[in-house]
Formats: sequence, C-alpha cells, structure tokens
Amino acid sequence: CDVLKAELDCLSEDGRLFIPIFNKMGMKYWAGCQHEGGYAFTKQELIDMLETLEIRDYTFLYPYPDHVHPMAIYSDAYLPQKGELTLESYNFEKERLVLFHEAKAYDMIIHEKLFPQFSNSFLLVIGSGKKEESTIFTKFSYERDERFAIKTDIMRTKENQILVKKSALYPEGKLHIDHMYACYKGLSNHMQDTNWNVVSCKKEHVALVFPYIYGETLANKLYVLVNEENKEALFQELKSYIANIKVMFGTDEFHMSEDFVKVFGKAEFPVGKNYTTSDYNN
Repeated sequence: CDVLKAELDCLSEDGRLFIPIFNKMGMKYWAGCQHEGGYAFTKQELIDMLETLEIRDYTFLYPYPDHVHPMAIYSDAYLPQKGELTLESYNFEKERLVLFHEAKAYDMIIHEKLFPQFSNSFLLVIGSGKKEESTIFTKFSYERDERFAIKTDIMRTKENQILVKKSALYPEGKLHIDHMYACYKGLSNHMQDTNWNVVSCKKEHVALVFPYIYGETLANKLYVLVNEENKEALFQELKSYIANIKVMFGTDEFHMSEDFVKVFGKAEFPVGKNYTTSDYNN
C-alpha cells in the first residue's frame, strides 16, 4: 500500500497509472507453470488494497496469455468467448509441467463467467485520463512478418458507439493497410449482387476503422460443432461456405504468378483440370 500511495502522490489530476502484475490464481499456475517471483496478487487482494487507499477510479485489464508476452488484452467490457484462448506454449522463462488442457479449462471458466479471477495477470489502470474514447480490447499480430503485423483495437466512443480499428505495428506495415483498403473498395463492387455484405470501412492516416458487428462468427460456430462432434452439421457449414466462395470469387482463370511462387514455390497441379482464382486474395 505504501509503494502504491507514493506513486499516486506523483500522479497529475488527469493522469493514469498502469500497473502490470501477475495473478496468484492465474490459470497457468494451476496448469503447471512456475511462479516468476516478485509481487503477485489475486484480483480481490488488489481491490482490497485500492479500497484501503480509498481509490475509486480504477479499471482492470486482462493481458493474454500474460503481460510479459501479450497477444491480446481484454477488459470487463469485452471478455473472451469460448474457443478464443487456445495458446498452450507461452512459458519461456522456466520449465513447466503440463497438468491439463488449458484451452478446455478456459472454456469452462468463461462459461461460468470466472475469467477475470483466473486471468494469468492483470493490467491495473488507476485514473481515467479523461479520454473521449476507451479501448475495451486489443489484439497484436507480432507473429507475422513486420510488413503484415497489425494491431486490432475495439473502442467505445463517448457516444457509446463501438468501433474496430486496425493499424500497422511497424512503418513497413503501411502498404498492407493500403492494400486492405483497396481490397475493401474492390470487394464492395464485386459483391453488390450477392447475399454477402462487406463491412463498411473508413481510412484514417495509417489505420482502418470499421463498425463493430454483433453476432456469432463462423469460427466460433464451427468450434462448437467440433466440440459436440456433430460431423454432419460441421461438414454442411463448411460445404455451404466453400460453395459461396466459389460462386463469388472463382471467376478468373488461374495462372501461376511470381508472387504465388514466392509463397508456395513451383507447385504442381493435376493436369486436365481448370483452376479459377480471384483478384481479391490474402
């Protein structure tokens, strides 16, 4: 408490204090990871400390898998859904045991609405900063080449509108953002007479901004069917999706380009078949 109080005394009226810290009850410790040493608190212990200091203006964020190697940062306004927390190999500091399947355990915890208590670590934010908009979720694609690495933010504006913002993590990523925007415009024209819609997109400097779309993703729908071992429904969903893709995008004759060879090499295809492609490919 004394250390925290000393830090807060240095904070300006509209400033914010960010405190990354491990959770004693983090899922990874139950699953066989060793504690890193140093300070670690449960969420309730931190809340008790804040109440002792009469601090009311604070927010908990939940880095995943933790604050040392974050791939995503959740908040109470945007918690993970079943099937999202699938990382198993992220412990780089010390040897660990593997006592159970973490992804399946997380699904149960998410269903019981207990994720905030079992998050591997916290990012405690004290002070509002008086910002007009707040970020309720962030995801990083560090694993990609720097030319394609992006950050995805889900934000709530002061008008309570939810927006999605994609921006380049590195300067080299500007061309990727430009390409995404060009594809958006091309796809909007290409799909005018289909049953699918392209999400509207606005370009802001080196970022793209989209409205947040509510609903179930196809990925989560397939994940549920896999867990239920409902093969018939699973294959039907996949066949329907593939059929729509072929109708909308399989319109041009495929020719092996230099860019294709750079990625896939000089692939060999069965002779006697015609292959189609599209102008809009990742």
